[in-house]
Amino acid sequence: MRRLAAYLTLTFTLIFGAALNMFSPLRNLVSNHEYQTGREFVYRISDKDPDKNLDPKAIDEIVTIMDRRMQNYGVSEYNIAKEGINIVRVSTTLQSTEEYNRLQVYLNYNANFTMKIGDDDNTEAILSADQIFEDKKARVEYRGPYPFIVFPLSDASLFQTTIVDVAEKIQQEKGSSETPEGQDRPNLVKEATIVLWSDYDPDKDSYMDPVGDTQGKIFLSFDYRSMWWNEEKTEIGVASPLEGMSENAKYTTAQIKKASETARYMMNVFNAGTLDYKVDFLYVNKAMAPTVEPLINLGTRDNIALSATFFAGLVTFTVVLVIAFAIYRLPILNALSSSLLTFLGTMIIFNAIQVEFSTSAIIGVLIVGFVSLVSTILYAAKFRSEVYKGRSFKKAHTEAITRSSFLTIDILVLLLVTGIFTYFFGGAALTGFATTLIFGSIVMVASVLIHNSLVLPLLAYNRMSAKSYTYYGINETKVPDTLKDEKQTYFGRFFNHKPENRAKLSMILTGSLSAITAVLLIVFSAINVNPYNLVKYDENITRVYFQVSENSDINPLSPTASPVKLLNYITIDGENLTFELKNKVPVYETQVYKTMELDIEDEIEVTYNFYVYNLIGQYTGEEEVTYKQTPEAPEQAASLSEALDIIVKNIDDKAVISFNAVKKEAITPHFGRIAWVGLVILAVTSFYLTIRFGLTRGITNFVESFVAASLVFLFLLATRLAIPPLATMGSFVAILAVSFLNVIIFTNIKEVQEEQASKGLTHREHFELGLRYSLSVVYILVLVFSIGFLVFTLLGPLAVSSVYLASAIAMVSALLIVAKFSTASLSTTLNILDRLPKLERKTKAVSGKQRTSIRSNEPEEAIFIGIND
Repeated sequence: MRRLAAYLTLTFTLIFGAALNMFSPLRNLVSNHEYQTGREFVYRISDKDPDKNLDPKAIDEIVTIMDRRMQNYGVSEYNIAKEGINIVRVSTTLQSTEEYNRLQVYLNYNANFTMKIGDDDNTEAILSADQIFEDKKARVEYRGPYPFIVFPLSDASLFQTTIVDVAEKIQQEKGSSETPEGQDRPNLVKEATIVLWSDYDPDKDSYMDPVGDTQGKIFLSFDYRSMWWNEEKTEIGVASPLEGMSENAKYTTAQIKKASETARYMMNVFNAGTLDYKVDFLYVNKAMAPTVEPLINLGTRDNIALSATFFAGLVTFTVVLVIAFAIYRLPILNALSSSLLTFLGTMIIFNAIQVEFSTSAIIGVLIVGFVSLVSTILYAAKFRSEVYKGRSFKKAHTEAITRSSFLTIDILVLLLVTGIFTYFFGGAALTGFATTLIFGSIVMVASVLIHNSLVLPLLAYNRMSAKSYTYYGINETKVPDTLKDEKQTYFGRFFNHKPENRAKLSMILTGSLSAITAVLLIVFSAINVNPYNLVKYDENITRVYFQVSENSDINPLSPTASPVKLLNYITIDGENLTFELKNKVPVYETQVYKTMELDIEDEIEVTYNFYVYNLIGQYTGEEEVTYKQTPEAPEQAASLSEALDIIVKNIDDKAVISFNAVKKEAITPHFGRIAWVGLVILAVTSFYLTIRFGLTRGITNFVESFVAASLVFLFLLATRLAIPPLATMGSFVAILAVSFLNVIIFTNIKEVQEEQASKGLTHREHFELGLRYSLSVVYILVLVFSIGFLVFTLLGPLAVSSVYLASAIAMVSALLIVAKFSTASLSTTLNILDRLPKLERKTKAVSGKQRTSIRSNEPEEAIFIGIND
């Protein structure tokens, strides 16, 4: 009883300790686009020739370029909206004002670069990008910890003679020969600085005396003495700017990290290229609401938000533990403490590297948490199996902890390799998922493997009694009495279940469906068309833009000339236009837009006000309407755009209006990338199982995982559910689920082959027995995962419910494929490989005479064990 008391005390101490320390990592989560307010950038497209109309296809081209730039920038999740033919809105969440400012500039960057000497009077030391950077891309390299921006040169000799040699000459003529204290060379004169300009205008821009927006055109300036050449003299490297002072000639980690971010930003901007159209930044909305409620309420006193995510997590946690406890009893307390410690450790590391917390991260957290629980379930199942063979608790514990530890290690390796490959190939949207798997698998070495080996013996080493069996949910009447030479009669609840019956027809059907799905995905990916019904936001909204001068009479507060008042002069089929309302008041945006315009010969800054109203419905501006120019004027007929233009110009002849129907899609991550990364994960996990269990098992896992993942894709295709792109990562869950289940089944098959070697069973019979021994744990594992994903589907955030639904479907698909087809798949694969002796050596049946000792189902030294205990 003392060991039992110690077990209960230790587990409850760990549970409460982990729970009490949980709030700190949750509070420090870096929330992403879904869980935190972000910003929305608004751009307007026009032709570079003001006398030409904009090509209707221009907006699609610009959206494609912005999409590519968002991915290069490393934004995990974002939305790009098209409004009419000339307005683009990009919304996302970043971590600082500086990052927002950089992204705003990068999205519509359209610079022509010029390399020049700082001396404004020198008009010869100047080179265009076409002369030295033609078809070249910059990159970032590190020398030690310090980042450098590397610029390949298309004509290095021209750069040397035109720029570098001139800079050296200016330094020799105007520079001092004295070296200041604490430096290793004389100061550089400003005229000898090498400057990389964007959109350089020789008539207006000056490096020596910058005015107006000139400073913003200086992309990079550097000392020619600080740059380095590669051995072939075809590339130059320039150090990324390091902010702040160094101590003892060393910079802090924070300074180096900031310099690395700056280097990547400058690389992206340099490589951005030019745009075929003029893209003006209009304004930014700084308080874009999250699509999912926040997890933490930050205020005078931080507290956990009572969000859908929180409730779903709490219900999942409770339901899964209750079910597991009802089956396995006291060992589940060990699982609870292990799971909490795993979650705590993973979140601490997750926060330390400042990864964004997103829906993909929650999927990763659920998988990691369930794996820590499943490890204890594997132990408890094996422990019960050994007891039903007649072994003592001590012997059963030794067998169970060894077996469950090896199974857990296999699962952790699968998690780790999946996380690593997803991190490097999955893109920013899957970084949260990948990071959680990587660090979760590392943390579980301590929180699961070491934790279980220290805690579980306290429960197992209690003196056996009738009450002891209830600790593990064991039916004492089914335990054989070794003193009476009784043999094992109970092999598990589902031992007589034969799910593999009639598998051939099902295999043909599911195999055909998966092949069709694969072909469809390849075709859609090749033509760059997304086959899924992506979630549309604001799809029944039209935005009306009023651009008016700074002192215009048109403004929202005017009793006679507010945009709402003017729009109410218009009717369609006798009905007024309907506004989007909030608290019974029309929703609108008001922004200030400043631009430089030509006034006779000089450019002057002009300020405009933007008022943007949301109308319910899709309008192009071509609809036939009736309108009144003033309240007392007679009704007239015109198109919607013409009518509003006449009404507005009657008050402000310089005002500009436009109708822009919204077409907004969440376009990251792209399904093609998820499918490709899924294939990589599929290959890597199957390769690992090949190393562990042989070629037959590896090929079987590959085929089963491929079919299960294809069924997830097919489900999303066939049902036409409105989904965010992230829902397709259900294929990852399917691949991992099949691999987890196969690890359990393959291990049992190996054990059956060792125990039944003397009975002359066929390979297929070995496979069937191994599967049937595994069914109890397989069903429980799938049940635990499925309940978690289904609860999040029903109670979690509605905006991402389809992501969790796809994961639940993945678990069901994995169970169907593995339970139904494992025996047939293994047998078929083995028969094929038997005909190819070079690929796999043909296995010979082992006869009883060839074995010096035979391991039977009866426990060794059972009588002595019974007497001693």
